[in-house]
Amino acid sequence: MKFTPLHISLMIHCYAIAEPIPNRGAPAVEEYLRQLTNFGLIKEDDKYASGFTATERGVAWMNMLRSTPLPELRYVDPRAGK
Repeated sequence: MKFTPLHISLMIHCYAIAEPIPNRGAPAVEEYLRQLTNFGLIKEDDKYASGFTATERGVAWMNMLRSTPLPELRYVDPRAGK
């Protein structure tokens, strides 16, 4: 599965922001929240204004994203085929 920027944005919101989710009720937002729930990344939680919180799996994914290094520019010999 490739995640879209909306998946990642919603995941970050559920992980780090206890405020209501912007555009909640929009079809795309509702569908992506359902997908994140089905993947076991978030779960409903009435303690937060967003209505969701990250699961243990979701926290692990956020930790992976947070530790991803930035890409670097590298020059290569085009004859090497790499």
